[in-house]
Amino acid sequence: MAIKAVIFDLDGTLTEPFLDFNVIRQEMGLALDGEPILEAMEAMTAAQLEQANLVLHTHEERAVEHSELHLGAKETIDALRSKG
Repeated sequence: MAIKAVIFDLDGTLTEPFLDFNVIRQEMGLALDGEPILEAMEAMTAAQLEQANLVLHTHEERAVEHSELHLGAKETIDALRSKG
C-alpha cells in the first residue's frame, strides 16, 4: 500500500519548541497545574472562549514566525516530497 500523506506535529517535532504553555494558561486565566488547555476551553462561556481563542491564535502565530527547524527536518521533508 502506497503512502499518500504524512502528517507532522509542528512544535517540537519539526521545529524547536517555541510555545510557552504556562504563559498561555496565565493569559487565559487558567491554573498552571490544571487540565489541558483545550479541555479547559470546552467549559468556558462564549465570551471567555472568544478571548481564549485570541490568546491561543496570537501565540501560535508568533510561534510560526519565530520557530526554527530541527536539524534534518528540511532534508526529511524534501526526501518525502521527492517520493511524491
